[in-house]
Amino acid sequence: GGVPLVAPCDVAFDPEGRLWFTDPNGRPDQSTYRGPGRLFVFDVATGEGELLAEVGDGFTNGIGFDADGVLVWAESFSRRIRALVDGRPADIIRLPEKHLPDGVCWDDDGRLYVATTYSLSVTVIEAGEIVGTVPAEGSAPTNCCFDGNALVTTDARRGALWRHELSVRGRLLPFSSPAAQS
Repeated sequence: GGVPLVAPCDVAFDPEGRLWFTDPNGRPDQSTYRGPGRLFVFDVATGEGELLAEVGDGFTNGIGFDADGVLVWAESFSRRIRALVDGRPADIIRLPEKHLPDGVCWDDDGRLYVATTYSLSVTVIEAGEIVGTVPAEGSAPTNCCFDGNALVTTDARRGALWRHELSVRGRLLPFSSPAAQS
């Protein structure tokens, strides 16, 4: 859409197969941080993209769609999880100190899992409240996804992947790229 990208980050596909991504507008060490964070959408079929919204100085990061198709993203600096409601950012929750949110995913029951890097865990959220954590064994989780009933996390400290067996199943991604559908 003619808008230069600074630091494209996490991605998710919507029901129409469009690619959505965050651009925090700089690096997390704040050496090049320009703010405000941005949300972009790219139509894979047409090759056209657009800046959807500038959403504040919270360092836009993880992104995904909940079971109702609502766009949700994490803002690391402000420790907020937000959703796009009626075209405007709305807060879902502000996390406690040392819970810097990064990647997100959901389980089959609709609970949101947020890799919270400095808490050394994945924070579990339901209806805007923290309902649990998944300890990350001393790692610094930056992203998460489900593989059946296993929560898989990335580890920024060790450059590794961790697998956490849980008693819940992850929600299958209802949206995928057009290439993945064929």
